[in-house]
This record gives sequence, C-alpha cells and structure tokens, in this order.
Amino acid sequence: MSKMRLLIVPFALLTLVSCTKDKGDTTPPKFVSATVQGESENPIYLNAGTAIGVMAEVSDNEALKQVKIDLHDDFDGHDHNKAGFTPWTYVNIISVNGKSAVAVDTTIIPEEATAGVYHAVLRVLDKAGNEGEFVEKVLIIKNGSEPIISVTAPDFSATPQFAPGDVISLAGSISDVDEFEEIHILLRQQEDVDHYITFGEREFDLADQNVSSFDLSAVSLTIPTDAKAGEYEVAIIAVDKLGNQGIYYGHLRVE
Repeated sequence: MSKMRLLIVPFALLTLVSCTKDKGDTTPPKFVSATVQGESENPIYLNAGTAIGVMAEVSDNEALKQVKIDLHDDFDGHDHNKAGFTPWTYVNIISVNGKSAVAVDTTIIPEEATAGVYHAVLRVLDKAGNEGEFVEKVLIIKNGSEPIISVTAPDFSATPQFAPGDVISLAGSISDVDEFEEIHILLRQQEDVDHYITFGEREFDLADQNVSSFDLSAVSLTIPTDAKAGEYEVAIIAVDKLGNQGIYYGHLRVE
C-alpha cells in the first residue's frame, strides 16, 4: 500500500506541471502610470488646434507587445446632426517590448474639432495575447466657440457643504455666440471615471428659440432627503446649434 502512494504522488505532480505548461502566460500586463499633457487627474482641459501628448508606462511579467491609444468624443447624442458638427477621433497603436516600457505619442487636435467632452482610452497587450485593465481619461476640448458658463453662487471653489434635503440655488449665466440647442443641469455622484448616479436633472430644450443667453438664477436643485454623506457634483452642459458643448463641474459635500 505504501508503494502505491509513492507511485501516485510523482504522477500527480507530473500531470500538474504538464497542465501548467500548456496554459502558458496568462498574467495580463498593467499600466504603471498614464498621463495626458502631463496630467493624471480628470478632467483634463485642452484647446483645439494645439498638441496633445499621451504618455503610458506599462509592465508585464514576460513580454509586452503594444499600447493602443483611442481618443474619441462622448457627446451622448447631443449633436442632432447639425451642420458644422465635427467631432474628433484619433487611434494609434504603439509597439512596445520587454517587461517594462514607456509609450509616448503626440498629435494635433484639429482646429475645427467640436468643443465638448472626449475620452482617452488606453489599452495594453502582451505577446501572449493577454490584455490588461484599460485606463480612461476625461478630456474637455475647447475651440473658442463653445458656450461660456459662469457660476457665481454657490462658491464651488470652496467645496460648499449641504445637508440632505437642502436646496442648491444657482446664480450666474450662460452665454454663446450662437443659439442654444439645449441645457442640462444635473446633481450627481461619481461611481467611477465615466459612471454617475444622477439624483436630479433640469433640462431646457431651447432649439429654434433664438436664445443665446441663459440666467442660472432661475434654476435650483434639491438634495434628496436620503442622500448619503460624501462628495457630489453639479454638472452644467450647454449645447449650441453647432453641437459645441460648454462644460462646468462644481463640487460640493453632503454631511
């Protein structure tokens, strides 16, 4: 009986080694760091007609293969196929080697790019075909023709505090060289880079009304009575008839 055990154990070990060897490299590569124009915190503000630089430091347990850079708009259908609407996209794949590498890329944002929210999505692949977790950056591109949003109250630069059930009364204005198409004002809380829980939204459909200025003092948002403590955001998105977006983010705390 004891001899049988001695024979079985080596066979089991050989089987385990064989299976492991067949699987090969299954460890995905990863991003060590990633920046756009040297910035890592979202959002990152850029101007049309200027250069945009992307840098990604990546690593793998065996051998890297490539880094993919994908820049595209996130307009959520707020374009209405208007004449002059020219969202910008850019994709580049950079070959990398070794266990660690730095991928660097620079391109020019077209002067005619529609203003608004864009995303930079970075992906990394190793030579075994494993793909690491992607990195996403939020970009706000301005072209000089986007709606201008000025919020004078509350003073979001000081991260004001509110309590559940409080009313946030806004003051300020939105102006544009063209007519407004629509305005969205939201109270929301961020879950991750591009996902939010929205607790309240005011929508204003201004298409074909020849409106190019908007008074924010007519707008208020109510914090839900069951809102949990934490950081929240007031987001203002103003879209003009050419599809250009003016973007404003104001942060507050609920205690």
